Amino acid sequence: MALRQRLDLLRWELRQVKQLIGAHRSRHSSFDARAATWDTPEKVQRAVWVGDEIRQFAWFRAAPEAMGRCLDFGCGTGLLSFELQKHCRHVTGLDESSGMVEVMQEKICAAGLGSKMMATKSPLATLGDFDLIVSLLCIHHVRDCQAQLGELARHLSRGGRVVIVDFEATENARLFHKKSEAKGDHYEHDGCLGM
Repeated sequence: MALRQRLDLLRWELRQVKQLIGAHRSRHSSFDARAATWDTPEKVQRAVWVGDEIRQFAWFRAAPEAMGRCLDFGCGTGLLSFELQKHCRHVTGLDESSGMVEVMQEKICAAGLGSKMMATKSPLATLGDFDLIVSLLCIHHVRDCQAQLGELARHLSRGGRVVIVDFEATENARLFHKKSEAKGDHYEHDGCLGM
């Protein structure tokens, strides 16, 4: 390959990487900017409903004393985490948005639950294993769902459970997000590389 062709290819690859990084940063700044006002009555009600549904599972009700360690993957401001914390020994909220993690951590401190809950951006690989992993409306933001779900499964304790509440990739799923929130050609995945 000629030197000029190699340089053109390298420039093209560099543009692709810059676009990916730019999309990744803009997505985070969008969630960061919305974190302070994220907890709308509709979102709170949704988290209460999902928490109620999870607590209805026979395996959840049969758990001795508490579910043990719980991971809320893509926790946002921790709405589902707070719904489940009474029934778990410890809840870790994991999110890529600094703004969301900060709001959740403020809520944890305000509730005096620092010994029972935490919010973090730490890599999943550093967090250990969990008895319960939950995710509420996060997975549709992950580019490679299969790989991400495999990674989550590797962090389950023996006999652990994963509960994911999200969209199927249908036209109706597109109605959930505003058109201004579109990332690329679709809504199902906005380029999140996983956590």
